[in-house]
Amino acid sequence: MLHTSASARTLALVRIWVFGLWLLWILPDCFACFADFSSSQLSRLGVLRLLPRNAVPWLLDARLLAASKVVLVVLLLLALLGVRPYRGFAVAAATLLTFYAGLPSGLVQPTHIDLALLLVTVVLALSPAADAYAWRKVRPPERPPAVYAAAMITMTLLFLMTYCLVGSRRLVLSSPEIFLTPTMRYYVASDILRPTHNPFLLGEWLLVRPAALSLFQMGFALITLFELLSPWCLTHRRLRHVWIAVMVVFHAASYVFMNVLFASNVLLFPALLLDHGWLSGLLDRTRRLSEPE
Repeated sequence: MLHTSASARTLALVRIWVFGLWLLWILPDCFACFADFSSSQLSRLGVLRLLPRNAVPWLLDARLLAASKVVLVVLLLLALLGVRPYRGFAVAAATLLTFYAGLPSGLVQPTHIDLALLLVTVVLALSPAADAYAWRKVRPPERPPAVYAAAMITMTLLFLMTYCLVGSRRLVLSSPEIFLTPTMRYYVASDILRPTHNPFLLGEWLLVRPAALSLFQMGFALITLFELLSPWCLTHRRLRHVWIAVMVVFHAASYVFMNVLFASNVLLFPALLLDHGWLSGLLDRTRRLSEPE
């Protein structure tokens, strides 16, 4: 099974990678821009339902939004570095990220683009992910290897289940019509209408070529099959490698033809679906070489 030999270094590398990804997403984002929306436009989805309705105008205050971005960036940086108390900083960051992910879904349209990344972040916040490669004077003793393996397996399984559940829902609620009718024509047409900076948008080219659209439709069925097989990637090495290749092609095609980009999912592939014990070994050898004799 994947990650059974995970160590403190393995989990720490994933911590640095994941919180680094969040910083890349958050830094250029304009939190205060959400204040341009009216409170009546906000649908309270997910955790936002926990807020009383009269708190919505307060949530969309420009100054509060700007301040929350500063706080979130600081928390993400502290969690990335593993500064003590790591769990306090990481849980606070995960909580703010949950609200951050809920705002665009409630104001524009529901989306699950960063859902997998958020689930992985929650597990990282609750796990001993700062036992290695952390900014602290005293290194804590490592826990039993099973603790780190459990955290890695949990994150990977949650990540894979985001694919499996989507495929299962599609199969149960929409099959076989969704695979036998020109459903992809509707999906492509609706997705390419969204504003985008995507320079490779080829959806219009696809819509006027029936043969290419038919191949795209067949690929939709193949992707559904691989989504259903996702959890078995934990235990089957060859399936995992084929799955990664298929999903990279799928995400690239979704971006090029449908203006849909799950960048955080693709960037989680090397962190969760590859055995990176070799990377830990390389870092250890580099550190030993840099230490004075």
